[in-house]
Parts: sequence; structure tokens; C-alpha cells
Amino acid sequence: MSEIPARGSLLKTAAVLGDYGSGYLVLLGAGGIAVALWLLPGGLWGLIRGRTELSLFPAGYHVRRPDVAQ
Repeated sequence: MSEIPARGSLLKTAAVLGDYGSGYLVLLGAGGIAVALWLLPGGLWGLIRGRTELSLFPAGYHVRRPDVAQ
């Protein structure tokens, strides 16, 4: 039942900021950019992968520098 307060707060925020018209969209966009850049730079999948070491598609490569001994 924890999603009910979250849903209510989102609806209240939309109702309060809805009077600002396009300024509301600018605030939402700025908030989304802030989350993407500072809070979750790796995205949701990066957060899950970092905590669980889960890798569904382990395709990738590792760059090896020739001047560093292996």
C-alpha cells in the first residue's frame, strides 16, 4: 500500500503546479535531468546491476593497455 501516498503526492503536485502552464513542464524536465545526471547516472539498470552483479547480456569488451603488465 506504499504506492498510494506516492500517487497522491504526485497528483497533488500536478494539481498545484498545473496552474503554471508550460512552467510546470519546464520544472518536470529540469527535475528529470537532475535525476539522470546526479542521482542515477547509470540508470535503473545500472543501479540493479551494481547491487546484484546481475548481467543478462554479458557482451562487452575490456581495453587492455600494452604498457601495463598483466
